[in-house]
Amino acid sequence: MPVILYTTDQILSRGLLLAGMVLERQRKQNRDANIEDFKAVYGMHPLVLETIWEELQTATILSARIDTSKKRAIHLKNFLRAKQFFIFL
Repeated sequence: MPVILYTTDQILSRGLLLAGMVLERQRKQNRDANIEDFKAVYGMHPLVLETIWEELQTATILSARIDTSKKRAIHLKNFLRAKQFFIFL
Protein backbone atom coordinates (compact mmCIF):
# COMPACT_ATOMS: atom_id res chain seq x y z
CA MET A 1 0.00 0.00 0.00
CA PRO A 2 1.54 3.35 -0.99
CA VAL A 3 2.22 5.96 1.68
CA ILE A 4 0.83 9.37 0.75
CA LEU A 5 2.78 12.15 2.40
CA TYR A 6 1.79 15.79 2.70
CA THR A 7 4.02 18.66 3.78
CA THR A 8 3.12 20.87 6.71
CA ASP A 9 2.20 23.63 4.27
CA GLN A 10 -0.10 21.30 2.32
CA ILE A 11 -1.86 20.21 5.52
CA LEU A 12 -2.10 23.87 6.55
CA SER A 13 -3.59 25.03 3.26
CA ARG A 14 -5.99 22.12 2.81
CA GLY A 15 -7.13 22.35 6.41
CA LEU A 16 -7.84 26.05 6.11
CA LEU A 17 -9.71 25.49 2.83
CA LEU A 18 -11.83 22.82 4.49
CA ALA A 19 -12.53 25.25 7.35
CA GLY A 20 -13.76 27.84 4.84
CA MET A 21 -10.74 30.10 4.40
CA VAL A 22 -10.25 30.76 0.70
CA LEU A 23 -6.77 30.69 -0.84
CA GLU A 24 -6.78 34.45 -1.44
CA ARG A 25 -7.16 35.14 2.28
CA GLN A 26 -4.50 32.54 3.11
CA ARG A 27 -2.08 34.28 0.75
CA LYS A 28 -2.80 37.72 2.24
CA GLN A 29 -2.06 36.58 5.79
CA ASN A 30 1.41 35.68 6.94
CA ARG A 31 2.20 32.05 7.72
CA ASP A 32 2.06 32.53 11.49
CA ALA A 33 -1.46 33.97 11.28
CA ASN A 34 -2.54 31.04 9.09
CA ILE A 35 -1.10 28.60 11.62
CA GLU A 36 -2.98 30.33 14.44
CA ASP A 37 -6.23 30.09 12.43
CA PHE A 38 -5.48 26.40 11.77
CA LYS A 39 -4.85 25.74 15.45
CA ALA A 40 -8.12 27.47 16.34
CA VAL A 41 -10.00 25.01 14.11
CA TYR A 42 -8.02 21.80 14.62
CA GLY A 43 -6.50 22.32 18.06
CA MET A 44 -2.91 21.70 17.05
CA HIS A 45 -0.12 22.72 14.71
CA PRO A 46 -0.31 21.32 11.16
CA LEU A 47 3.09 19.65 11.71
CA VAL A 48 1.52 17.47 14.40
CA LEU A 49 -1.30 16.43 12.07
CA GLU A 50 1.24 15.76 9.31
CA THR A 51 3.04 13.38 11.66
CA ILE A 52 -0.18 11.66 12.77
CA TRP A 53 -1.23 11.27 9.11
CA GLU A 54 2.06 9.55 8.30
CA GLU A 55 1.89 7.35 11.39
CA LEU A 56 -1.63 6.20 10.52
CA GLN A 57 -0.33 4.91 7.21
CA THR A 58 2.76 3.18 8.57
CA ALA A 59 1.44 1.77 11.84
CA THR A 60 2.87 -1.62 12.75
CA ILE A 61 -0.58 -2.74 13.89
CA LEU A 62 -2.30 -3.52 10.59
CA SER A 63 -5.81 -2.92 11.92
CA ALA A 64 -4.78 0.62 12.92
CA ARG A 65 -3.57 1.57 9.44
CA ILE A 66 -5.62 3.65 7.05
CA ASP A 67 -5.87 2.55 3.43
CA THR A 68 -5.02 5.45 1.14
CA SER A 69 -4.99 3.39 -2.05
CA LYS A 70 -8.39 4.71 -3.16
CA LYS A 71 -9.23 8.39 -3.69
CA ARG A 72 -6.41 9.70 -1.51
CA ALA A 73 -7.63 13.31 -1.23
CA ILE A 74 -10.90 12.13 0.30
CA HIS A 75 -8.98 10.33 3.03
CA LEU A 76 -7.08 13.48 4.01
CA LYS A 77 -10.31 15.47 4.00
CA ASN A 78 -11.99 12.91 6.26
CA PHE A 79 -8.96 12.86 8.55
CA LEU A 80 -9.08 16.65 8.92
CA ARG A 81 -12.85 16.64 9.42
CA ALA A 82 -12.57 14.02 12.13
CA LYS A 83 -9.92 16.08 13.91
CA GLN A 84 -12.07 19.18 13.58
CA PHE A 85 -15.03 17.30 15.06
CA PHE A 86 -13.16 15.86 18.03
CA ILE A 87 -11.77 19.21 19.15
CA PHE A 88 -15.32 20.24 20.08
CA LEU A 89 -16.04 17.17 22.22
